[in-house]
Amino acid sequence: MSFGVSFITGTLTCMHIDIPDGEKRKKATDLMPEIKESYRLLQASNTKEEIAKQLEVTVQELRDMREMRAVAIHNVPIGAFHDTQQTLGYIKKQVSQS
Repeated sequence: MSFGVSFITGTLTCMHIDIPDGEKRKKATDLMPEIKESYRLLQASNTKEEIAKQLEVTVQELRDMREMRAVAIHNVPIGAFHDTQQTLGYIKKQVSQS
């Protein structure tokens, strides 16, 4: 896991912590100039070992999320059922209007 990815994830989490639930969050691409400057300052004032220590928790959280995605059960059949029901309802409505 790269320091950059971990830093971006951690920074976005911090930036979004004050945003109330339901409000739109900014995308990483919109915040990239600010994130880039923060990362540049971090690199200028710390060694790679110090950066690794600071990002240790974020790196572990990302690894845990990646692992969970790999073994998680997906609800594709339920989603497919819902999609089919919606489509059939739409077709029935169209046929009854003809």
